[in-house]
Amino acid sequence: MQNKIFIIAEAAQGYEGSLEKAKLLLKGAIASGADAFKIQIFATDELARHDYKYFSLFQTLEMPMASWAELIHEAKSNGLKFYADVFGLETAQKLHELKVDGYKIHCSDVSNPPLLEFLSKTGASLLLSCGGSTLEEIENALKILSNGISPVSLLTGFQGEPSPLEETHLNRIRFLAEKFGLPVGLQDHVEGGCEESFLIPYMAIGAGAAIIEKHITLSRLLQMEDYGSALTPEEFQRFVKTIRTLEVAVGVNGFELSAKENQYRTLMKKHVVAKVDLNPGTVLSYDNMALKRTAENNVPLFSSAGLVGKKTATVVKKDQIILPEMLS
Repeated sequence: MQNKIFIIAEAAQGYEGSLEKAKLLLKGAIASGADAFKIQIFATDELARHDYKYFSLFQTLEMPMASWAELIHEAKSNGLKFYADVFGLETAQKLHELKVDGYKIHCSDVSNPPLLEFLSKTGASLLLSCGGSTLEEIENALKILSNGISPVSLLTGFQGEPSPLEETHLNRIRFLAEKFGLPVGLQDHVEGGCEESFLIPYMAIGAGAAIIEKHITLSRLLQMEDYGSALTPEEFQRFVKTIRTLEVAVGVNGFELSAKENQYRTLMKKHVVAKVDLNPGTVLSYDNMALKRTAENNVPLFSSAGLVGKKTATVVKKDQIILPEMLS
């Protein structure tokens, strides 16, 4: 049976350095029915140099580990997995002690061997961001991660927000899945206020996405951090409900017929019958055989092409199903 789509409510930097705002975002994620809540956790010095244009902003987003511990506990107490975007080894080590469920490796750190090596040994689920990375960088990262025990999934999607539709490249989902043999998901950053913000993730599921990461914000009107591609809690709840309704349509990866398909096949497929009365020794051809639906639903189906040229061993009446045991 097809596993359900793993839905991540991505708060990113939307908490703006406030534990109370982080709790409100978490509350929205819990109410939505998402599988995981994800948020960016970092020490500014791990992420950027002092001359980087957002260095001061990043400093305002820092919170003590005690606050993160409280948020992690609240998420897990409500049955929600807690994932963290991490940008440095020291922060990752501290979060490992707090037993987070998973980590996202941002495209900033795809080429950060010490961080990759540590995360690979935590046993937590890892999401490797492929946005803005070359295939060579992804391959090198996966070589390092493969030496550990942590399960790895890939996320594709352009992370500039809001991202234009033409930068979404949903075909990369199937490409990455076939190339690396790993689960692949979409980190969606389409503008949150448009209908496409809902439709693109649904299309991604049809393209084979096993994971959908979607931003959540308290309000787009307030223009909080990372609001551009985000859904409000109410919208996120509708978003998750729709995916849960539609995901059953994805089905299995294979072509084994289901019970209902076999039932349909039995009713709709045609049997090979005699077009006229056939005497013993008659050579079968398309001229003396026909395909017709019958009420004999317990009789196996045979191909007319496989019967051409064979001879009857018994009398076969018109419209009687031609079976192998009737042939010489």
